[in-house]
Formats: sequence, C-alpha cells, structure tokens
Amino acid sequence: VSSFGDSTDVNGKTGDYLYMGFTGVDGKQVGTVMMISDDSKRHGEAWYTVNTPKIPFYYLSPAYLYHKRRTNLRKFYSQVFKMGSARIFLYKIDKSMLEPLHAIPALVTFAALLVLFGAIFWEPLRWLLGGGLIFGILVLLFSMADCFIKYREIRPALLLPFVIPAQVFGYGLGFISNFIRRVVFGLEQKN
Repeated sequence: VSSFGDSTDVNGKTGDYLYMGFTGVDGKQVGTVMMISDDSKRHGEAWYTVNTPKIPFYYLSPAYLYHKRRTNLRKFYSQVFKMGSARIFLYKIDKSMLEPLHAIPALVTFAALLVLFGAIFWEPLRWLLGGGLIFGILVLLFSMADCFIKYREIRPALLLPFVIPAQVFGYGLGFISNFIRRVVFGLEQKN
C-alpha cells in the first residue's frame, strides 16, 4: 500500500512510503514499510517492484544503493561490460527483463564495428564512418557543454570523451558476448 492508498499495483505510482506485506520463508505473514526521509530530495518518487517466483528478491526503486566507485577507466569499463552481460542473465530468468532500450548500446557497438571494418573494403562506408565520427564528436561536445553548465566544473566535462565511449561500447560488448554465448549457442552462465 502506498502513501496515497494504492494497493493493487504500486508500480510507477508515487508516494512517500510503501508498505509491503508478504509471506516469509517460514510461511508466516510479514510486512515492512519503506519510507523516504524528510530531508531527501526524492519525495514522491515512483516505486517499482519486482516480485516473481523466478526472481526470489524484491527490487525497490527508491532504495539507496551503495556501491564501490570505479576509480579508473579500466575498472569502469569492466563494470559496464558486466552490466551488459548481466542483462542477458536476467533475460534468461525472465523474458520481460529485456526491453528494446537495453539493446541500444549493443546495436550501436555492432553497427560501429560493422562500419569500421566495412569501410576498409567499401568506399560508401568510409563516408558513413566519417559522418558517424562527426555525429559522435558533436554528441560528446554537447554532453561536455551540458556537464559544464550543470556542474560548473571543467574536470568532469573533460572526462566525458573517455567515459561515454567506455560506457556504450563496454555495455554493448558485454551484452553481445553474453547474447551469443547464452542465447545463440545456449551455453550456461559462467561462474
């Protein structure tokens, strides 16, 4: 039940708290209330939950998640590569966990590699490669300007030309590699 009285489906509904009652592992009815702190900037945050028999946990969108910050580009690349790979793992558990949006970095990565290698052999792809590079540079420049305007610091803006490609291609390559391994060839998850 949300703070606004929604009780049938709270997915996407806003509220300052959420009460969840469910059957515990011992078969007894249990419940929990999650509240958004008064000093939080997240008042009225939309709640999203995952609760299916195939996935034995609850995901609560407004919950604060703590994770280790990646201190260099190699570690960040490794992290997003694993995130792309994990998306296929989740897809194998529950098909609804993969949406078209999740495949965009993989499609960009695949298209970039196809055009890059194809440009060696076919003249029109060289023009497409040039246009793609110009578009990519414009996106990076816009992102850098937006970052500088928003945060009023130059250092984060100067890191974006390295971070954005690492994120897109890292996630995309992780997604593609695990898609080929798990979906195309039907192999099991690596440990």
